[in-house]
Amino acid sequence: MLPELGRQVTIFDTAQSDEGGSFDEIVASAWNAVRASIDRGIPALVWQPMTLEMKDEGIRAGAWGLLVGYDESDETYAVRHQYVDRGRETYAVRYDALGTVASANWFCVLVFDPPGESVEVAETHLRALRNAVAFAKDTRWPTTTGHHRGEARGLAAYPLWRDAFESGEAEPGYSQYHAHDLQVFRGHAAAYMRELVEVFPAAASLLQQAAGQYDRLVDTATTLHDRCAAAKDAGGFSEDARAEAAGLVTAALQAERDAIASIQAALAVLDVPE
Repeated sequence: MLPELGRQVTIFDTAQSDEGGSFDEIVASAWNAVRASIDRGIPALVWQPMTLEMKDEGIRAGAWGLLVGYDESDETYAVRHQYVDRGRETYAVRYDALGTVASANWFCVLVFDPPGESVEVAETHLRALRNAVAFAKDTRWPTTTGHHRGEARGLAAYPLWRDAFESGEAEPGYSQYHAHDLQVFRGHAAAYMRELVEVFPAAASLLQQAAGQYDRLVDTATTLHDRCAAAKDAGGFSEDARAEAAGLVTAALQAERDAIASIQAALAVLDVPE
């Protein structure tokens, strides 16, 4: 979707395990490109902007963050990340300390070129809505053989998760992590639906419905997260806790189905095929 938002992207992507020993060169090239981009007023996107010291201190900045500034005197980036003070304050990370925390030692920075051609804003949003429906139906991408046993995508993932609770296979720690992801991502979806109300006033009520249904999903995921955290502290799920967790997954599935149905109805009002 990034090119459709009017941005071309230069990707600096490497791992210390890559053959050819180009890791340090790519990291240094990214440092130069990011500084030039920030000087143009455009932040860069970075994977897992944290150090081993941060990890030891219990600070987690996993997934994506923003490089919003730099200091040449100590060769550090100024970083904002939603998991560190909710992104309200910056913290410093040396440019060559990125990509060293996870076992894969993966370094990835995305630098966005200046705006190119004008963007069809409405069409871009419509495609995002169509993508949401397609992802729920597992038609977003070609079917592939995943690396997880019994892998399922979209709405089909919920019954798989519920079965794992009911069978005793689901572990509290992993389930807590998954519930947290659901909280975060569907929270973003709710906010996005509300942003689209002004873009598509003809479908405003349906988009508001979708936002409320995603809110309901977030509330359910929050409860599930807390139950999994309690089970983790207790050393495992009790039978009653597993049954409750399975019920919460069922409730989350229904909220997701309702949200997708509202999005489909909004597309129909806008006379746009899925």
